[in-house]
Amino acid sequence: MADLNPRELEVLRLVARGKRNKAIGDAIGITESTVKFHVASVLRKLEVASRGEAAALALSVGIGARGGIGGHRLREDGHVGP
Repeated sequence: MADLNPRELEVLRLVARGKRNKAIGDAIGITESTVKFHVASVLRKLEVASRGEAAALALSVGIGARGGIGGHRLREDGHVGP
């Protein structure tokens, strides 16, 4: 996860919440095409084959969960922690 830039982490968080590309773009003010670019980059960097795998991985470390998991959340520095 450390290789993801802040925008990719933001996109991943929304993917993990089940948002579609259009909704992600609307939420963060970018085009659907740009969202697709970021999603592809996330999949490549996480070495996963699908959005579902990326979402499962994100949720397993607390990214995307409202309030985090086990007291952990995505910090502003892009790392997961309390």
